[in-house]
Amino acid sequence: MAARSQMPVMREARPKSRSKRSRRLGFLLMLFFITILLLLFFHSSFSRITLIEIEGNNHVTREEILEASGIELNDHFFMTTAETIRKRVVQIGIIEEASVTRKFPGYVHIEVKEYPEVAYEIGADGKLQVLLANGAALPLADSSVVIDKPILTGWEDQEMKKKLTETLAGISSELLTDISEIRHEPSPPAYPDKIIMYTRSYFQVETTIEKLPEKILVYRPIIENQLDQDVHGGIISLLEIDRFRPYPEPSQGEESSEEAQPTMDNP
Repeated sequence: MAARSQMPVMREARPKSRSKRSRRLGFLLMLFFITILLLLFFHSSFSRITLIEIEGNNHVTREEILEASGIELNDHFFMTTAETIRKRVVQIGIIEEASVTRKFPGYVHIEVKEYPEVAYEIGADGKLQVLLANGAALPLADSSVVIDKPILTGWEDQEMKKKLTETLAGISSELLTDISEIRHEPSPPAYPDKIIMYTRSYFQVETTIEKLPEKILVYRPIIENQLDQDVHGGIISLLEIDRFRPYPEPSQGEESSEEAQPTMDNP
């Protein structure tokens, strides 16, 4: 009896709580239904891109922007981010900035800002091209366009031309309305970026690309002053010192380009 009384007493196994089993089962069922709902959602039209709007493009086409963006209609809406689309679009050379807005369900708005037009140039094919601020040259789709910007001539140095277009982008178009042509006339070593600008009022302006933003404010008052004095033409030098000199007078011995034709007697 003593030995029997020293044997350990076995605890009775308690049945698992029904509430714990119910919670686990409920969790699994909820996870199952959520999975089903997600599968149904991603296979429905609500998860797709249904409308893509593009705004601000002029020279670059809608198709080019769509191709660069990497998205198209019926793509999954959540497969890419607005920032990813923006970075892709600005890889297009003539687009300066881009912004992308996404709104659920299925709406994507892409707004681009192209580099501004700053000048024109005659291409190798003899046709007029428009130059953007980043130096890119694009053919003109409309041949009847009004030439309201300077035409660049004699620009063999492409890096220097790009420097000029970037500079022109920062100058008000009103200050350039009288400039009809800009030539590159380097004068090394002092002025490798020297330019000559020809005005529609028959004046010639000498300066440099570096000094242009400052000197562009000077040439028009000088021209107006000369016109007030009945001087119609001359050379305006805007380098280290601003000065004006009129065109030289033709020599007395110079003959007129138009000669009188001799009269013929009647027979």
